[in-house]
Amino acid sequence: MTPERAAKFNGLVPELQPACLVNGRLGGTGDYRSAGDNRIPDKVIPVVWETPATMNDTWGYKSYDHNWKSAADITFKLVDICSKSGNYLHPRD
Repeated sequence: MTPERAAKFNGLVPELQPACLVNGRLGGTGDYRSAGDNRIPDKVIPVVWETPATMNDTWGYKSYDHNWKSAADITFKLVDICSKSGNYLHPRD
């Protein structure tokens, strides 16, 4: 994504859908930042941010991927992320 294309999206999205948020992965700008897949910052970040996370080893469906995270692991990550003022983006089943 080039900065020019990102700027077009950042202008077009609110025009077409005013209540829609634009992710910071879009050319480094947007309404909030993303820490990256399954990454949790070491300290509080003074901006609105999220950590997208998987429940096993992949974002897509894999019939053989049964390496599920435990409830304790997911709960720990949720508390850790929220304690640093972040949002835990997690897929729904």
